[in-house]
Amino acid sequence: MIGAVFCALRPYKGPKSNTFGKKASTGGDQKVCRMSTVRIYPPHRWRQRAQELRNFAAAGTSDPDTRSRLRQIADEYDLLARRADERAYPE
Repeated sequence: MIGAVFCALRPYKGPKSNTFGKKASTGGDQKVCRMSTVRIYPPHRWRQRAQELRNFAAAGTSDPDTRSRLRQIADEYDLLARRADERAYPE
């Protein structure tokens, strides 16, 4: 899994108050970085999940509606794998 880091230059407002309850002074700028919650999985992971769903749909359930929906989800995982391939290896 690869996570992206976003950094921004934001005004630093300092602490809300000091130990005596008085409002603290504000400072200058501070660089703020945080990890993104976006997860970028490699293509093989999406293909593996698609295959697991197809196997479960074939052997794990007898309801045709459930089987159909699981296959649709597996197809969507394949689409995510193709998109991940395009991100990793752009033309």
